[in-house]
Amino acid sequence: MHKDEAARGFAILANPNRVKICKMLYNKVDLSYDELHAIFEDEKALKDDLRTLIEGGFVVVIDKYSLRKGYVDSLMNFIKTPCGCTK
Repeated sequence: MHKDEAARGFAILANPNRVKICKMLYNKVDLSYDELHAIFEDEKALKDDLRTLIEGGFVVVIDKYSLRKGYVDSLMNFIKTPCGCTK
């Protein structure tokens, strides 16, 4: 992962509801729209956040919403891995 891709990913996660959605999908089973809507009452915001997460590569949807755990792990590993530019 390159720093520009990581920056885009972290920019998407700058929204607390998107972080919550990702955290729920990372630590639980896949969730349907109705299950997410029961937690997030603002339907417009939920739709916008899900669209952003899908377009950003965090979430995929087939029957239910699933987190791309490998992408999230790559993003976290980017921060943990030294870049060689530190002294």
